[in-house]
Amino acid sequence: MRDSELLQAAAKSENIVIMGHTAVGDYLYEMLKTSCPDSRVSICDTSGAKQGAWTDTEVLSTKEAVKCFPDAKYVLAGITHKEAMKEQLLSMGIPAGNILFGVTKESLAYRDDVRVQKKYIPRTEIIFEIDLASHCNLNCKCCSQFSPISKKEFLDVRQMERDFARMGELFHGTAERIFLIGGEPLLHPQVEDCMTIARNYFPRGEISLFSNGLLLLSQPDSFWQLCKEKEIGITITKYPIHLDYDRIEEKLGQENIRLEYFGDSADFKYMTNLGLDETGSQDIRYSFEHCDEANQCIKLKDGKLFTCTRPAAIHRFNDYFGKDLKVLEEDYIDIYKADSACEILEFLAQPIPFCKYCNFNGVKHAMEWGASEKKIEEWT
Repeated sequence: MRDSELLQAAAKSENIVIMGHTAVGDYLYEMLKTSCPDSRVSICDTSGAKQGAWTDTEVLSTKEAVKCFPDAKYVLAGITHKEAMKEQLLSMGIPAGNILFGVTKESLAYRDDVRVQKKYIPRTEIIFEIDLASHCNLNCKCCSQFSPISKKEFLDVRQMERDFARMGELFHGTAERIFLIGGEPLLHPQVEDCMTIARNYFPRGEISLFSNGLLLLSQPDSFWQLCKEKEIGITITKYPIHLDYDRIEEKLGQENIRLEYFGDSADFKYMTNLGLDETGSQDIRYSFEHCDEANQCIKLKDGKLFTCTRPAAIHRFNDYFGKDLKVLEEDYIDIYKADSACEILEFLAQPIPFCKYCNFNGVKHAMEWGASEKKIEEWT
């Protein structure tokens, strides 16, 4: 589809809603806003992290968009999850005739240009995550952290304190955002100590505990008090499981603790096969440029920073399946050898040798969420 075809399909609509605050969605928002001056153009996204103020508008949740604009034309700005997006809108009462697949050739070209440019631009502030536990109390197929095939492992609190002291020194106690993640971080028996360490060494910046929510309501009063004192928010990934999200929202509201969802639908959850190439024959620049995690999901592990999750967690895949995808010294930067924050940020904005194992032409997208059978095909 070209822009001109989308304009013809959306023309004369009083309200147009772009579904997907992505590079494609942002392009379509600007294009339609300019080309359809008589229409009100809005944008929404299922991810709580993407919602809120943006340029001259506000990115709504899908639920908010449907409530405000039940008769709008909804333009799907995604390829991978377009069917899931359509099903979600249908389930919320949007007629099939009001749902348009809007990814155009021009928007894809724009996305590719933005992706390449952004990957190589060092961040101005660090954003990183650290695994409190490698294992999980959900058994999701295709887990990007390899949790279903991981041994039971907890982060060493003493190691975390050393690493955060060094990171705090390098970045002067300021981070754009830190995620305490897993596996499932609430499995860690010293999760409150981990939360305290994170805030003590990074007094400035957002810190979030990234959880599936299963253990959240069973946390003691000390946990909630610590969240308030240290200003630590909760990020929950919604899954199609029996979990009382309304009760969770009520509890966090009572405690005045920031809550956001990674995906705002408990009915639709899709997983992505990573497309690992055991032969290591992929073009590293192409892989880096097409990776959604590179220079985004930066992982801190044992005094090392990785530009993405994969090389930091691949030992779980290797151990379980008896493989040997190698992690070289060039795949990470040692925070104790780095001279400055600038050196670290520049390193993270470059391809690494491990990128040769990531085959983005072999990735299988939008597989419905389900239990892992612990088969290698879930990751290759």
